[in-house]
Amino acid sequence: MTARLTTALHNWWEDTSALVGAVPLAKVVTGTLQDEDTTEPYVTFETEDEPIALTNGGTVFRSEVQVNIHHKDWQVGHDIALAVRDNWHKTTRDDDGTVAITRVVATGTSSPRHVRCRLCGAGLMADLVITAADVNQVSGNEGRGIAGATITAGQSLYEDSTDSNKLKLADADASATAACVGVALHAASSGQPIAYAKTGEVDIGATVAAGAIYVVSTTAGGVAPDSDLGTGDYVTIIGIGDSTTSTSIKLAINNSQIIHA
Repeated sequence: MTARLTTALHNWWEDTSALVGAVPLAKVVTGTLQDEDTTEPYVTFETEDEPIALTNGGTVFRSEVQVNIHHKDWQVGHDIALAVRDNWHKTTRDDDGTVAITRVVATGTSSPRHVRCRLCGAGLMADLVITAADVNQVSGNEGRGIAGATITAGQSLYEDSTDSNKLKLADADASATAACVGVALHAASSGQPIAYAKTGEVDIGATVAAGAIYVVSTTAGGVAPDSDLGTGDYVTIIGIGDSTTSTSIKLAINNSQIIHA
């Protein structure tokens, strides 16, 4: 589940008195169904994402959210499930307005202890949609190394110090993988040489917004607007959208090692 969808779901639960009154927010977690008795209800969210469209901002996904209510008393769980169904808003969104909850798909039960609600929503996953063939360095310096994974032009890279400093796909989920060194300029398989843009300007092969700050995404190799990061993500600035062209980023790599609040 993406950070912004997780945040939207938790905010929705916290802001809905009928839900937070039945299950405190501390008992609402992201995870999988657990087969155990409990006298106090708790809730887990699971999602499955399906891409449904491409936009200049990224890929729009339809997310089917499964809400699991856990309680040894089936009737209590069922009553909470009905409250979930009745309070599932069409306008539940995160601060950027990019997670839109649409409707309840179905409500059902899975066992005497657990009740499941299937819900449907959509979220904008804002990684840039990059055309690899269009990626090129406009100006600045290149770096070179050996690929430690399959790499595509336009992907953000880091050096893996535990694997002979091979270049792998950067990822904002951890400190080490968020330490971006640049943007791949061509494709490479693991073990092959790879060149990457580390300073100057790179045509990223995607539509960018002038003045927008782009960062290492929580999707391995992805490049995303900084607003896409959520709590617990490591913030690494890759660059800023150029004002003179709609596809170039001025590289200004900053491995801040700061964790997003």
